[in-house]
Amino acid sequence: MYRFRLRFDVSEGRRVNIDEAEILIHEDAEIVVWLRALGSVRALQDADVWLLMGSAYSSEDEARAAGEHWRGVLERTFAVLGIAADFGDYAAKGGGFTQAVLDDLSDRTGHVVVNEVHGLMVLPDDDAALVISGAAKGRAGTPREQFLRALSDAKESPDIDRQERLAFDLYSASAFVSESPAARLVMLMMALEALMDVGERGEELRTHIDRLVLATDEAELDPSDAESVKNALRGLKRESTRSAGRRLVTALNGRAYDGITPVKFFNHCYAIRSALVHGAEDRPSRDLSTELLRSCISSLVSSSPDAH
Repeated sequence: MYRFRLRFDVSEGRRVNIDEAEILIHEDAEIVVWLRALGSVRALQDADVWLLMGSAYSSEDEARAAGEHWRGVLERTFAVLGIAADFGDYAAKGGGFTQAVLDDLSDRTGHVVVNEVHGLMVLPDDDAALVISGAAKGRAGTPREQFLRALSDAKESPDIDRQERLAFDLYSASAFVSESPAARLVMLMMALEALMDVGERGEELRTHIDRLVLATDEAELDPSDAESVKNALRGLKRESTRSAGRRLVTALNGRAYDGITPVKFFNHCYAIRSALVHGAEDRPSRDLSTELLRSCISSLVSSSPDAH
């Protein structure tokens, strides 16, 4: 039998008001899944590092698949509640104890000893494996009942897809760059772009672009220059990111962001993003609306999958 163990960090900005160190979130026959605070703290609400664990799987592959599934349940739950978490995909790798030290500890203890991973691990489901680590604020609270309701809804939702996972990872990464509002806004705009489905332009325009590609083939241009021009022309067959973004946020019509419609708010944020990314001389200096943008993305991630 096997178990999964997923270590992840929770940002300071918002937590769940759970004063126990561990809660059970799923139980089905022999399989159990639970959350636990890691470290010396005695409550999940005070823990910077959480563990998601599941037990009693018949194979390593089954345990790993279950870990990915339950990570997705938490990602959807946290997105609804505006909670950011780092599941380790972009965390620094390496470190920990050398294999020689691990082997020595295994000989001394009679247990398999492995380094802790920031992310998902699969281990034998018994006491024979030990996980060790080489390393030793103001915030908003989410009521326990609200967390459990969101978790229940997420459990009934489809498994999170790669597009949604990328958006959540970028969304969460923005919460870990608190020293730079500009960096935070760019990360959030990247998360928003990950949710976009960029469509094709109209048939008449695509046909015209095909004619321009043929004309480029017939022109007496350097082959590398000609290929570069043709690739640029082919890219014009797809709608722009700005257009795809405006279409995406229409799912939020009826809401207001700082008194303006979702489309106008998106245009405002996209203009700031362009000024930051492309090095415009007139760099934005006023409030970057990052909290409103986080709210916008949370609403999109928690909406129907048909919205994006």
